[in-house]
Amino acid sequence: VRIGFQGVNDLLDLIDAAADFTWEVDAEGKFSFVSGPLALGYVPGDLIGRAPQDFALADGADIIFNGSGPHGGAELWMRDATERPVCLLVQGQPLTPGGPFRGARGLARDITAQKAREAELAEARHRERLVVHERLVQPARLAGRQHRGEQIEVATLQAGAGGQIGDI
Repeated sequence: VRIGFQGVNDLLDLIDAAADFTWEVDAEGKFSFVSGPLALGYVPGDLIGRAPQDFALADGADIIFNGSGPHGGAELWMRDATERPVCLLVQGQPLTPGGPFRGARGLARDITAQKAREAELAEARHRERLVVHERLVQPARLAGRQHRGEQIEVATLQAGAGGQIGDI
């Protein structure tokens, strides 16, 4: 039975399982270390010396990558090597907490697929609310208007061969 970490390789395996890439920025806010097979679709060495803001689609990357973002991480939309938008969950901490800024390090995880699923779910819920509204609320309103004696015109759409599509 193996208990605990047996060495640096075990720790690196754990880190790789937790994030798509690990990073460190120097006092100037530029990448000084990047690990992982492809960080934003780049070979890690291609990011060294570049600022995270160079890849960001909005302002704020410098704040997130200096370790002052939320402890649980912050979402940040960036461009990958193919110019495709990618949403990263970035977590980090300053190298010298409470002291002068000398850099920061942390983890980044690509959550683009998760964000797409969330958007699809929100869209499906919206469509469901529209269907419920059309099937329950609209007929109830029409019935209420008819009950009050109001004249209601109902249009019928015709299909090409004269078949009914539905009432409006």
